[in-house]
Amino acid sequence: MNLCKQSLCLCPRSCMPGLQEKYLLLESIITHLLFNEINTKLYRMRSTIQNLSRNCLLFIILITLAALSGGCKKKSTDTSGNNTNNNTVPARNTKYEITGNYSGKVTVVYNNQSGTSLSETYVSLPWTKEFVADNSVLSVGFGASTTSTSTLGVAGQTLTAKIYINGTETKSVVATADLNGHISFSGLVHTF
Repeated sequence: MNLCKQSLCLCPRSCMPGLQEKYLLLESIITHLLFNEINTKLYRMRSTIQNLSRNCLLFIILITLAALSGGCKKKSTDTSGNNTNNNTVPARNTKYEITGNYSGKVTVVYNNQSGTSLSETYVSLPWTKEFVADNSVLSVGFGASTTSTSTLGVAGQTLTAKIYINGTETKSVVATADLNGHISFSGLVHTF
């Protein structure tokens, strides 16, 4: 059955010479444009999911670290098995420091003087935290990461994180912002 009429064609694939080729070309262009738009949106979603996954992994590592270092208390015993925790361990002045040219904001997760895990959000550089670690704490540590796309810096910017014990640098790390401006470091730990 022919759907074509003298002045109006309702089936562009089957009438008028050359119209079918133009229709197929237009159809392929539209398909290509839609495919590119879908791929762009999928790439953005994948990038966002990767950033969220990276941040979640960072915080899981830091929380695990905090639980292990805060839960492990040093217990001293003498040769007869008696508890000798009478402040035999010298005080440990601890300083965490983050410096650099990173212009974004980070969330810092750290262990305090008693080994408890704490966090500070929307932190700008430079950042420091100082305390005297309790004698019962075996290790101290911290990490940082951007947690929101509204707090990102610029690709290539850096930060340097350091731990000082009694005024002496014991650990350090340098992190560089990725192409999206995301930056992170985890697990900078000093064990006493």
